[in-house]
Amino acid sequence: MLGERPLAGHRLGRALEMVRAPGLIAFLSARTRAGRRRAESRFSGPRDWLRLVMLGVILSCMGAMGLVRPLTGIELPDYVPGTPAIFGGMMLALGIIRIGRQNIYGDWLFLALIFIVLGNIVALNHGALNSAWFVAFWGGQFLSAILRLWIAALTEVKEENPGWLTATGLIGAFCVTWISAGFLAGQEFDLDFVLSVDLLVFGIAVIGFGIYRRETFTT
Repeated sequence: MLGERPLAGHRLGRALEMVRAPGLIAFLSARTRAGRRRAESRFSGPRDWLRLVMLGVILSCMGAMGLVRPLTGIELPDYVPGTPAIFGGMMLALGIIRIGRQNIYGDWLFLALIFIVLGNIVALNHGALNSAWFVAFWGGQFLSAILRLWIAALTEVKEENPGWLTATGLIGAFCVTWISAGFLAGQEFDLDFVLSVDLLVFGIAVIGFGIYRRETFTT
């Protein structure tokens, strides 16, 4: 009889796990559906698509500015590594607030904050990070990629959607893999370059998403 109690307890634990797993899946599914319903009305104004395109152009230009020195060797006057992401994040926050008007798009604003924080990490360390700062940078970049994929999951639900936001989330995940491989291999590389590439691609994705919203609004 005593030997059966652990077995019974083990079975009870497994039963509880089986109950929790479907419950967690159902909870996440419900949260996703609720988020999609809230996201359906986003960027539906007659000029929102144009504001998205203009915002994407600004972000792309910011990202391209960080690529001038690595690709051409030309030193921009008074350029500080990380500034494209800092100002890009600020412009993203201002643009989303302007588009949202009385609505607050918390996920987009949090993404803007991540860009600002990552840019400041690079700027404070002049592009060369020690282990502690690298972990912070890696965590921010990872969170940025996950957040973009989450935004895409809420926004790009129609089959005809070209998946611009999904693509930039995957590019963010690639950047995480890129810097992880370089760090583990002991290679030194320009984190400002990685961050600028990510910002440039994100800006292009916002442009594409804005054009898609225009086509959706006019049809």
